[in-house]
Amino acid sequence: IQLLLTLVCLAASTAIGAYVLAVSRFRHQHRMTRSEVEAEYREMEAAPEFRSLRAERQAEFLE
Repeated sequence: IQLLLTLVCLAASTAIGAYVLAVSRFRHQHRMTRSEVEAEYREMEAAPEFRSLRAERQAEFLE
């Protein structure tokens, strides 16, 4: 079980590192500030009404 926990921690830290690296490369490539990157990310997110609709449909599917 300790090996499994170690593997999970390693996978999580790798995922976090990959995310940080991807954001860093994106910022460097596009020469954007953090606030500009966050604004761009918010524009790409689904609208709240679509997210709630998706959550409702998933809840119906699981019932």
